[in-house]
Amino acid sequence: MGKREEKKQETRRRILVEAKRIFEESGFERAKTLNIAKAAGIAEGTIFNYFDKKIDILVDVIKESFAMDIYQFKAEDAVPDRIEVAVRDCLDHYFANVDLVNKSLLAVVFNASLVESDGEQPVLNLMTALDMKMMEPLENYIQMLRPDASDRELETILRLVSSSFSLIYGEFILNSEMTKEQMIENLLDCLVYVLRK
Repeated sequence: MGKREEKKQETRRRILVEAKRIFEESGFERAKTLNIAKAAGIAEGTIFNYFDKKIDILVDVIKESFAMDIYQFKAEDAVPDRIEVAVRDCLDHYFANVDLVNKSLLAVVFNASLVESDGEQPVLNLMTALDMKMMEPLENYIQMLRPDASDRELETILRLVSSSFSLIYGEFILNSEMTKEQMIENLLDCLVYVLRK
């Protein structure tokens, strides 16, 4: 990699680091690209060499903050006695980096996904893709647990799992008192209950 490319990557990294900090402090709506640029040590126009709009900066902050590998359930986990351990391992895998993400950034992401108004929904689309990244292995696990279940039954179970996840994760984001451990325990209780039925 040449020096020019290294400098571009370093500038982009600084923009994302400072944008994340400013989004956490000010919220997405109040954050200004001018302040992000100043904090990154560049001119405001330089930001637009890297990102078309402020929302694109948020999307890349999310991608970097929530980077994760897909969890794979093991075949031996597809028995009733292993459900709780298997689901806990899955949740621990996906939420390992939540401590690295400030709750105020999660609230920014949540709110931005609700108010996108220009017809495009990059934050909502990205959050949906991240949800699917987690739901796909769970769907496969449900199929391993219930190989004789009808498509309708599998769809219903997955809908219950997905709804539980959305509600509890939303509560975690919005409730400043709830810890990551409490969220995982609440999710574990709901998911194990649904999967054992």
